[in-house]
Amino acid sequence: MAANSSPTQPGRLIERQVVPPGQGASGKVAKGQILRITDVEGEQVADFCSFSLDDPAEYCDVVYTTFAKRSWKVGEGDVIYTREMRPLWTITRDTAGVHYWGGGFCSRALNRFVGVDQHGCRDTITEQLAAHELSALYVSPSSCFNVFMNFPYGADGRWEILRPVTRPGDHIDLRAEMPVLWAVSVCHFPGACNGDRPTPLQFELFDAR
Repeated sequence: MAANSSPTQPGRLIERQVVPPGQGASGKVAKGQILRITDVEGEQVADFCSFSLDDPAEYCDVVYTTFAKRSWKVGEGDVIYTREMRPLWTITRDTAGVHYWGGGFCSRALNRFVGVDQHGCRDTITEQLAAHELSALYVSPSSCFNVFMNFPYGADGRWEILRPVTRPGDHIDLRAEMPVLWAVSVCHFPGACNGDRPTPLQFELFDAR
């Protein structure tokens, strides 16, 4: 789908996908293009992985990204790095301001562990990579950026997954600093992590102005 840009868009719209909870999507982004992830109805999260298109063994590494920032909070104006410490994305806009940068996925095994027998985001992302003829071995816990997830750490070291702070229309814009392959699972885990009601996310690809 293509359309003319508007003042709220970072450039010319090339493609749009609306992904329901429990499903995945994937795509390719050329260097300089912008991928916008929008929370359509609010309070929804996703597990998002991205890789160098030229070498998928070089993936987004959230651990190295937070090391480079020297903070577990990463947001607008910051760079997301690969495992080789090369810039993969720059966050050019972030109206949400709250995401989880600790890595990891829900999975069928983890969901069963907590008493919910359903497939998880790791399983969905693995299926997306298979469509690009990539092995599940590329799915590393540190490759996962948990978009919009509200997962704070307490001063005593404890943590709790809280309701997302996003409202309808909140979004994050990622400018590709190299050719990128991305894959996502829109989470359908029941509970506070998705505002108790899993809903869709929207993914738009733009040519930058």
